[in-house]
Amino acid sequence: MKIFLACVALICSTTAATITTTTTTTNVSEESLSAFLTNLKQGLENLLGMVQRFEMEQSTQIDQTSK
Repeated sequence: MKIFLACVALICSTTAATITTTTTTTNVSEESLSAFLTNLKQGLENLLGMVQRFEMEQSTQIDQTSK
């Protein structure tokens, strides 16, 4: 699970770096970049929530099977 999160973080940082480079070369408006980053943040928060729920479900299942 930690490897998956590390991969997601790497992809996001690479994407952000690419967008920054693209912004300087193509003059993408700051508003569209801001909107993209806001959407990316919301998506990552949703992904983190999904991972946390999955971990909690796994923990609950392990607790139930060990009783």
